[in-house]
Amino acid sequence: MSGNPKKSAALHEPTPIVTFYSYKGGVGRSMAVLNVASLIASRGFRVLIIDFDLEAPGLSHLIGQEAIPEKDKSARKSPSKQILKPGVVELLADAVLRGVESDLLSKPFPQVADRYTFSYSPPAGLKQHPGAKLSIMPAGRLDEKYSARLDELDLPGLYKEPENSGKLLILRFREILIQSKLYDYILVDSRTGHSDEAGICTRDLADHRMIVSGLNTQNIAGTAAFLRNLRSALVHEKKELNRPDIILSPVPNGEDDLVSLREEKADKEFRKAWQDPQLQISLRIPYHPRLALTEEAYVPAITASPLRNAYLAIEESLLRSLGHTPRKLLDVFRAQVKEGNGTAALSSLRLLVRLVSAPRFPGQAPVDASAYLGLAYNDDFMKQILRLDEALDILRLFVEYNTDSFEIIEAAKQIHELNPAHASEFDQMILKLASLNPDYLGDYANFLTDDRKDHDVAELFYKRAIESDPKHADNLCNYAIFLTDVRKDHDAAEALHQRAIESDPKHANNLGNYAIFLKDIRNEYDTAETNYKRAIEADPKHAGYLGNYAIFLTEVRKDHDAAEALYQRAIEADPKHSNNLGNYGQFLIGRSKIEEGLKHLRSSWFHRNEQKIGNNAEIAYSLWLATLIAGKEEKLWERVFKHFINLGFERHEWNFDAMLAVAEKKLDSADFHYAKCLAKAFLDVAEVAALEKLKRWNRPQPLDPALVNPDGTIRAVWAVFIFREGLAATRNHRSMLY
Repeated sequence: MSGNPKKSAALHEPTPIVTFYSYKGGVGRSMAVLNVASLIASRGFRVLIIDFDLEAPGLSHLIGQEAIPEKDKSARKSPSKQILKPGVVELLADAVLRGVESDLLSKPFPQVADRYTFSYSPPAGLKQHPGAKLSIMPAGRLDEKYSARLDELDLPGLYKEPENSGKLLILRFREILIQSKLYDYILVDSRTGHSDEAGICTRDLADHRMIVSGLNTQNIAGTAAFLRNLRSALVHEKKELNRPDIILSPVPNGEDDLVSLREEKADKEFRKAWQDPQLQISLRIPYHPRLALTEEAYVPAITASPLRNAYLAIEESLLRSLGHTPRKLLDVFRAQVKEGNGTAALSSLRLLVRLVSAPRFPGQAPVDASAYLGLAYNDDFMKQILRLDEALDILRLFVEYNTDSFEIIEAAKQIHELNPAHASEFDQMILKLASLNPDYLGDYANFLTDDRKDHDVAELFYKRAIESDPKHADNLCNYAIFLTDVRKDHDAAEALHQRAIESDPKHANNLGNYAIFLKDIRNEYDTAETNYKRAIEADPKHAGYLGNYAIFLTEVRKDHDAAEALYQRAIEADPKHSNNLGNYGQFLIGRSKIEEGLKHLRSSWFHRNEQKIGNNAEIAYSLWLATLIAGKEEKLWERVFKHFINLGFERHEWNFDAMLAVAEKKLDSADFHYAKCLAKAFLDVAEVAALEKLKRWNRPQPLDPALVNPDGTIRAVWAVFIFREGLAATRNHRSMLY
């Protein structure tokens, strides 16, 4: 479907670059970068770590096999873990040397990434998620010539040139990283101190800064000075003063009073330096000996681990600072949909569902994404989505990440109503899901059958529902009814009826539906009666099958007294059951109890389901005929009946013989002939054309049934707009007016 023109790419959420900085080394900065990156990647995101600590590379030693070319087999076995893959130094030096012909400025970035980054596997304790990728761009090729190449690059010198070519290069590097769209997040491990490289990472590369500081005097003073300088530089360049996250590390166990004093000191100095009394200093990394003894990511799966919880808190704070929280992203997503910016909306939705749906540790249950998606499909919002070019991709994500079967099925129903062109593709998405609640699958199959008349897809859902639960009695029975009514495959239908009863021998609905099948299709009356009795025994107050058994006794057994007793039981069980009221009214008319029959027909009209056009047409015809037999004014009911005939409806095996037999005795020949013509048109759509040839039929104008009271009088005009419930009955409770 064609959507609105796409808006500029500037509206798209760019890949954020987050720099981790510390004034001094030894505070766990590099390990924080690695562990937080691993956590984010475990959600299913593509994360790049850049080791920009060029003077003292740390993360670059987190070697992966991809970092060593196959030809350098000796290095693979070397205990020094010498990095032989180029990185930041080589990439930038090549750009300085060769300009527009360099790798960075001439090659597609996927090729650049393949050469200058290597993959890193997150810790085994993290839950892996499809689509996740963690990559590292090392500081450079850490061989004996690395220092010489770093000196030759002389990035600080490039910044001092009159044209500031160093800054231009870094900004171009940043732009290429973001525009490549290879990564969802980029984390930079910065150089320490007040070096030029530290400024480059925190000022020119970063969208957000994570500042790691120790608690001793030197760390606090140095970090405060850095914050003052950074703030001044950002103000000078008219950049946003995004509030940094402050991480205290390592925080020792014990010496609680001294730790508290040092934290208060840091809090005071950092807020003063940043000139922001609201600056939060709540993140802490506890001391752990492993951090001093290894260069590997360590996010233990132990629930109570303080270290794990610290990294989780840092990850959460980082995402919150970027605005990547479920509630904010949901608001952004909805706004983008409303604006018609489908591409941006899809990007926001992808970010949202991954943030809330991926477990991060073994045994951890994912959060139900449906609680955050906000795709409770009201008509207006659904209409907005369906006009986007990306509508199906948005809906695909909704299906993929939504664990609530009910939400998915309700969305599917809305799509059928609003845009059937998309509905078929959405149905195919649902069918591919590994598991769905069989109740909802069966309900949707009923919806496709009864409301959409999409029988081929409905059958697929019936089959999926039964595959999901082979002993689901309702679905077995409903599929049997489908095979009877739609496919006319009576043998397969009977087998399913029998399976349904085997699954639940006391299921009144299924026993009653099987009785209808045996009566109407097989003409096996004795077995049918047995199942009617079993249904009523299972539920003595089941109004539907009390009424259906009464019909059976009338039509098959001709036991009118027993039938009347059952009708009375049925109406006592449910005084508002329109079908039973109408059938009993017809029954009484057939027994010449005209006034009593009219009373029940009027009650049937009052309690009718307005969605059941055929049943309502039957009630209107019965009221017209009974009123005519009673010698009263019946013109309104004739006009209502004409309204339904013009609307059209599905015909069933109704029977007016008993009422017509009474009418033949009571009416003159002209009225009786007309009554038979109306009955034929009601029972057979092919007879409507013959009806159109009758002058008597063509005289009255159709009348909206909402205007007619049960007693046959016209309602006041102000009461026309009545409330209509329109609740569609499920196939489980099918009971026709006969």
